[in-house]
Amino acid sequence: MAAVLRSQATPRLVKVWFLLAAALLLGWGRPEAQAQNTAPQSRQAWPLFYAETPDGKQFGETRPMQVKVEPSEGNGVRLGFFESEFFGTGSQWRAAGWMAAVVAALESSQPLAHWRISYDVPGLIDGPSAGMLMTVSTLSAMLGQQMRPGVSMTGTINPDGSIGPVSGIYHKLAGARARGLKKILIPAGLRREEQKDGSVKDLVQRGQELGLEVREVNDLEGAYQELTGQTLHQVPDDGRAFNVPPQAQQALLQSYARWEAKLGDALERMRQTAVQVPAQFHAKLDVAWKNAQAMRTRALAARRQGNLCLAMPLMYLAAVTADSGTHLSYLYVAQARGGDQEMMRVFEGYIIKQDFLDAFQRKLNGQKIHNLNDLMALSEAYAYYNAALGTIITTQEMLKNLKQLTQKTPLLQVVETISLYEAMARNLSYFVDDLLLMGMGHPGRPLKDPQALVEWARGMHLAAGANLGYIDKAILEPAAREAHVDAEQLKLKLLSQDYQYQQANLCYRAVPVLLRRVEPGPNQAAAVLGGATSSFALSGLVVAKYYCLGAQPDSTGRVGAIKRPQALKAMLDSSRRRLRQTILAVQAQGYEPVIPIFHFLAGEGSNALSQDPNDVVNSLAEYWAGSTLGRLMLNLGN
Repeated sequence: MAAVLRSQATPRLVKVWFLLAAALLLGWGRPEAQAQNTAPQSRQAWPLFYAETPDGKQFGETRPMQVKVEPSEGNGVRLGFFESEFFGTGSQWRAAGWMAAVVAALESSQPLAHWRISYDVPGLIDGPSAGMLMTVSTLSAMLGQQMRPGVSMTGTINPDGSIGPVSGIYHKLAGARARGLKKILIPAGLRREEQKDGSVKDLVQRGQELGLEVREVNDLEGAYQELTGQTLHQVPDDGRAFNVPPQAQQALLQSYARWEAKLGDALERMRQTAVQVPAQFHAKLDVAWKNAQAMRTRALAARRQGNLCLAMPLMYLAAVTADSGTHLSYLYVAQARGGDQEMMRVFEGYIIKQDFLDAFQRKLNGQKIHNLNDLMALSEAYAYYNAALGTIITTQEMLKNLKQLTQKTPLLQVVETISLYEAMARNLSYFVDDLLLMGMGHPGRPLKDPQALVEWARGMHLAAGANLGYIDKAILEPAAREAHVDAEQLKLKLLSQDYQYQQANLCYRAVPVLLRRVEPGPNQAAAVLGGATSSFALSGLVVAKYYCLGAQPDSTGRVGAIKRPQALKAMLDSSRRRLRQTILAVQAQGYEPVIPIFHFLAGEGSNALSQDPNDVVNSLAEYWAGSTLGRLMLNLGN
């Protein structure tokens, strides 16, 4: 049986609701914007792969990839994957192509809808390790610049243009040498690679043995220069400090105080009900109490250091954690007093009514977008509303299927889960106020092309869907097979424990609903853009976290260890530098990008407060969110 060449794994169908949402977005009625007046461009590149034979022997190989980029013919986002065998390209390969196309489009300053892009490679292929090579090939075609012969690379592409680590490079180098390549680029931090037998190989030395030059690169700029000989525009970094405007600082102080008061109230209610809670539930409430106190401690530390961009969200998370614990404690007391009937009576009071959601939607829909700072603040607020709406959609489905759920799971466990979701949705909605208060009303460039906003929203949403399908295939299915458990059960567990994966899914699910609830126009585009960019960046982080970096979560879902710490450090440094570049470029347009700076400072604080791997990963999340939104500001302002 022929081995499937891969960078790591095999294909899977994307969720039906992803296809429906994509159809909705592709079907938005509007005239297509004109693409660049550019002749079709083709590029040949040589992706590196490794595979394993049935008897366990590993080997590397490379095959020609043809990348074709041409102006769109007016059909919206068009991305194709040509294959020479039935199901020859897997879901990981396609997801890498979507990510590459979006990042290249962001760098080219032209929406994805302006291009018709295809990736053509022979044979059976899957895996994401050609992601950066696909990105550079696509971008070079968009910019009309040629690729250098004899040079290739391996490494995934992250949402912000940084490079993710991959496996099997030792074997890929032999495949590159056999093809006659001369230089191979690898992700920074991966010079020493552990092999299947436990030995560690120096890849630069291995390259010298094979007659290859092996060089580490950090990000898109470095890879592009090595692969094309051309440089991408960068703003000189003078090391300046970034700060949000005084008006935003004052708003953050108000929000911090509000969440601090809510935290104190929730902790007091937990304390008062503790004596009435049956002993078997004390351990669960203790976890909520301790987590809330730990986040409060970190929020106070960030506040003392003057970093309100980190302190406010941490205080929010502390309050949400304590509020969730309060919800659970009332349920436990009610069940102890009157059994399931009394518990259900209390539980029904937790269910969010439609008028609650409608009030926040009216507030968002009524916002006026005067410039790009307003747009990004509103998009970010819509992202939190998307997550709240996605949560409510989930709980409504669970309530509808309550009888079926309780046939396999005790009623109390189902009620606990729904209660926690409802508490989260309510607080996500309240956080909308904080983002509007902080981010609206600042100077900025006007939105020059509303149609470009619509096109960017669509492209980001489709890429987020590809990422979520990729997570199913590359992470969940292999882990389920290894643990001998059902993949859907593992997915539900990850959704309950990993906040970033949860938010990526919730934001994505809400987009088709918002398309029906928000009138067409800039606010509808902002609603989709907010959910799409959040889902795109967070789903990309989940891929990097578990697939590239080898994150090992503890029983609560926190990242306890990282298999590739050097790669994480290189990725963090690159992502920080890229976000600084983006902010500097926006500042060169004459204004302060409030939301990207907010994310930069939150990332700085999270990384500085602790060297805990979970905090470092959270810094990556902030940097990637800021870079994506900042790059969109640049493109929409040009």
